[in-house]
Amino acid sequence: MAITFAAYHHAVACEWIWDDDSYVTKNTVLTEPGGLQRIWTDPSATPQYYPLVFTSFWIEHQLWGLRPAGYHVTNIAIHALVVLLWWRLLRRLAVPGAWVAAAVFALHPVHVESVAWVTERKNVLSGVFYVAALLAWMRFSPPEDDRPNTQRNWAAYVSVLLLFLCALLSKSVTATLPAAIALGIWWKRGGIGKRDVMALAPLLVLGIAFGLHTAHLEVNKVGAQGAAWDLTFADRLLVAGRVLWFYAGKLAWPAELIFIYPRWTIDTGDLVQWIYPAAALLIMTVLVIGHRRFGRGAATGILFFAGTLFPALGFLDVYPMQFSWVADHFQYLASMGLIALAAAAMTMLLRHVGKASVLVAAVVLIALGARTWSQTHWYDDEHTLWQRTLALNPDAYIAHHNIGTILHDQGNHDEAIASYHRSLQLYPDHGESHNNLAKIYMERGEVQKAVDHYQRAADSIPTYAPIQMSLAIALEKAGDLPSAIEHYEQALRLNPQFVEARQYLAAAHITAAMASASVGQATEHFVRAVQLRPDDLSLRYNLALSLANLGQPGLAVEHLRAALQIDPTSPQVLDLLSQIHAQRGDMAKAIQLATRALQAAQHRGDEKLAASIAQKLKIYQDASKPP
Repeated sequence: MAITFAAYHHAVACEWIWDDDSYVTKNTVLTEPGGLQRIWTDPSATPQYYPLVFTSFWIEHQLWGLRPAGYHVTNIAIHALVVLLWWRLLRRLAVPGAWVAAAVFALHPVHVESVAWVTERKNVLSGVFYVAALLAWMRFSPPEDDRPNTQRNWAAYVSVLLLFLCALLSKSVTATLPAAIALGIWWKRGGIGKRDVMALAPLLVLGIAFGLHTAHLEVNKVGAQGAAWDLTFADRLLVAGRVLWFYAGKLAWPAELIFIYPRWTIDTGDLVQWIYPAAALLIMTVLVIGHRRFGRGAATGILFFAGTLFPALGFLDVYPMQFSWVADHFQYLASMGLIALAAAAMTMLLRHVGKASVLVAAVVLIALGARTWSQTHWYDDEHTLWQRTLALNPDAYIAHHNIGTILHDQGNHDEAIASYHRSLQLYPDHGESHNNLAKIYMERGEVQKAVDHYQRAADSIPTYAPIQMSLAIALEKAGDLPSAIEHYEQALRLNPQFVEARQYLAAAHITAAMASASVGQATEHFVRAVQLRPDDLSLRYNLALSLANLGQPGLAVEHLRAALQIDPTSPQVLDLLSQIHAQRGDMAKAIQLATRALQAAQHRGDEKLAASIAQKLKIYQDASKPP
């Protein structure tokens, strides 16, 4: 525990990075009433359906708000707990060098990404439940006892189920647990009996269900679809083979770790690329077939590594694959297999040198700890992270894009535009860069440039309703109202609950109204929007205005009175209500309402509106004088 905090203590001072906003800092379910319930009941409420992770964030938000230090301390503590549990598991399995393996796992720099990045809470938290479930299985079915009539601890089996469920609710990569247990049984017993298969079956069903659910959300909600994922099975075999060797290499020699690694090109016609999967398959086959000669331990470690990595090998579409085929945090759990194997081998090799083995282990651990401490400095803040990424991977388009976003937020538009253009040079179809460029051009008043980039963004991300709406607003400002209405409608087809799109569409119909039918369409959208959000003052007001234009002042008054229940001093609402009463000939009521509207506008400092209301008030007063 102590060495873990020593290596990671700098991370406590780190700030938020990249998607920490969608997970924590701008995640409304952490602050809204009923948010905790939505975390569990609404899979669309959070970026990924990992309710235990977001529940932990919700609790922390109540304790220390958005101060990142508390979240970092929690991540480090959870990682330390994983280390402790894994050490206990290795000792229970009588793995040589258990303490060395645990210490290497605690200090290995490939795990910095999982510990120092708050969003990756899902890795460390799922790790706790994953290893705890393995320990519970040891109590249910001791690996060294293969007698068919042995009484099993069914209370421990219930614990396995519950811990496995918690692991899946933290990160679904833990769906590989049943395979890991089966592998462990084969390692210790040389075979898997019928009772083992029966006990593993419920775990297998649970894992498959959660895995399929996450795969569905990854494609349809997170956005893992498009050209970046358009791969043949042969392509995916090449990816998987090289990924395995890449991760093994970083475990053996953790130099030049990068937040976003270069995304190498896949070419099925290149025979050299086939060496990676062929060599990996050959080694695993030889170790399994020759287990009597080599022992089952080596095969177990390597198969655990490869099997636990399976969800990240490229056979399933995951969102980060558009940036790179690999990421350090993908091998958090998988690394346990090779680390345990290497630690056991080193321990057995050095046993004959006595105390010198301790010195060797100390040197290795000090080197890893120092590298980990240095690596945590990458996470000081988001700008530091992306600059260091570009220093080692200058073609990381997402890094250029995110630096552009930082510069944009700082108001440095010229440099932001340059960063976005560099991102688009590397990846011309990056919809987010087009979208953000369009925002800057809209702010500058360069509407046609904004339209062009919003159109490119919409082409790249055709299923994202907010981009359709932004394009529609830009088209409306450019004077192309029919096209704007078309894209407002497309936004609503994509998301029928998109209230803002309904409001803008209604306003666009009013602007385009040459006949009452157009105003009627606007009113329909306002009515639907008010039903979705009945306490929205502007919606009530705009609906009333639409009804008044339709010649239905009675209905307009009803909605204006409902608006006054929301804000009794709204000058716009009082002003419109006074106009309707004046049109009806009730000048006394019109004067009373206009006077209140004038006072409200003056109180709010809206001089332009106050002047307009004062002019109407004088007309009402003049009209009320006797001839």
